[in-house]
Amino acid sequence: MSTQAPIARFTRLRHVTFTSPDPERLLDYYRGVIGLGLVARDGDRLFLASESEQLSLVIEPGDAALGSIAFEISPEVEIDALGAALKQADLRPELRSDPLPGVSRLLSFTDPEGTRFELIQGWTPTPAQERIGGFAVAKLGHVALRTPDPKAASECYANVMGLRVSDWIEDRFVFMRSGFEHHTLNFARAPVRSLHHFAFELRGP
Repeated sequence: MSTQAPIARFTRLRHVTFTSPDPERLLDYYRGVIGLGLVARDGDRLFLASESEQLSLVIEPGDAALGSIAFEISPEVEIDALGAALKQADLRPELRSDPLPGVSRLLSFTDPEGTRFELIQGWTPTPAQERIGGFAVAKLGHVALRTPDPKAASECYANVMGLRVSDWIEDRFVFMRSGFEHHTLNFARAPVRSLHHFAFELRGP
């Protein structure tokens, strides 16, 4: 899949969504150890923010898995036109209104290997409704995914999503960036697509 210019240009990593058979247990871990605070509940969905008042994690009930990865896009992008371009590229876009705390509109799509991405255009701070403990992380730093073909994945994300390659480890691990930071999305060679790891950025001293 290639285009003359990226269909969607990711500008900043925002948050991830996980499904868990025990959301409350996962909530306790991210509250007490990682240092996120509960922003809101919507039925069985839990929304957690970092100390910098950025939505960082959404927890939903289900089998343990990565649900989606959210990136911010430029406010200059026309959402309806972007949705049409993603549909033409067979990436199954879906536009939703008021889907998350601090987010009024969200455009989601599914990449060729089945990972769901959410595109956010503009947001407002989402302070936790409680004192934050643990490490009190600043923000979500990066997400690494497993894939059978890191080279093909890097080309897809460069051509379609505007990410840029920062580094390679041989031909088995590629670091990609959306902004000035070294990497926000990584791909590691493995038999099937799945989550490899994700990392939070700690606050300064």
